[in-house]
Amino acid sequence: MNRRLLVIMATIAIFHVAPACNHPKTQPTKSRPTTLGNILIGEGASDYLVSGFGGLEPNSEAPDAFRWSVGTQSEILVTLEKQTAYTLDLTILGIPNPHKTDQIMEVYLNRSLLSKIVVTPNQYKDYSLTLPKDRVLEDNSIVFKYTYAISPKSEGGSTDDRQLAVRFRKISFTKAQ
Repeated sequence: MNRRLLVIMATIAIFHVAPACNHPKTQPTKSRPTTLGNILIGEGASDYLVSGFGGLEPNSEAPDAFRWSVGTQSEILVTLEKQTAYTLDLTILGIPNPHKTDQIMEVYLNRSLLSKIVVTPNQYKDYSLTLPKDRVLEDNSIVFKYTYAISPKSEGGSTDDRQLAVRFRKISFTKAQ
């Protein structure tokens, strides 16, 4: 093969930019609607939850339904209007930590740190984060990273051996005013 052609091909490979997320669900899907409501509960929730979430508890669409994060990272994928600011609303609580270490949840938008939240154990709190319009794409990866995850079984009093970090009651998106 021509040496000049090899150099050009190598240069193209070096400057290739990877997509925001390499999960199969990150491929654009025309049938996925723009996300505005609570994506944790109801039909179609699995279309948004990529990884790191347990099943809906207590297995209903009741107002008190929730999902635990499982492991030290969770990811969702949402389709939003490109170059438009949104508000991400979260209702969450942390799992109690016997070591009294703060649960810090880092929130990433398309691989870029958006915010760090100190999550309160045993009490739901509401948080609102602004997704800046210059960072919003059509298909957006939102990653939550947690300081720690604990198995309730290892702390006694439960048979649940999942590694849990944060309990999510709401994840919703609205266009920012």
